[in-house]
Amino acid sequence: MKIISFLTFTVTLIAFSIYPVFAKEPLLPGTEDLARRMIQGVDIVKLILYKVLTEDYSNVYKNRDEDYCKDLAAASVNEIFNSHNEKTSIFFNNNKENVVNGIINLGKKHPDLKRPITDALRVFVQANWMLSGNSKCYSDLKVFQNAMDRGIFIKGGDPPEPASFLEMVEELAKNHNLY
Repeated sequence: MKIISFLTFTVTLIAFSIYPVFAKEPLLPGTEDLARRMIQGVDIVKLILYKVLTEDYSNVYKNRDEDYCKDLAAASVNEIFNSHNEKTSIFFNNNKENVVNGIINLGKKHPDLKRPITDALRVFVQANWMLSGNSKCYSDLKVFQNAMDRGIFIKGGDPPEPASFLEMVEELAKNHNLY
């Protein structure tokens, strides 16, 4: 019940304080527009994590082919966001130890990514709630708990403001040469 109240407050706060950085055209944002823009920001964070993890796995598993490292990275990103598809779910189950160790090492090797991961997870849960109208409380709590247990989530603090989140994502994307 606490999460639903928190999310309701946050959705209201976000709906009245948005200025989407990536918008090419002026928006009068509705809840759906806002949520979709925020999900786009989360997707950029996922892409950056995929890129970083692929590189990290390539350095750890030098004797494995590139596809294996890419699959590990994809399964890791999907594990972080609890968004496995059929392929990554099977791969994750068969390589769980390597994936979880990779996620733990991500937090140790790239502490600068903890804030973007934390903010992206919070935004991801909020935006999905905004789009679906219901909260998967257990699933949402599991995402946060797994991230905390694996050392990639910063406890405490407030969810990011939409404009500051999108600005952070844009800067992060530039720093990782995505554009």
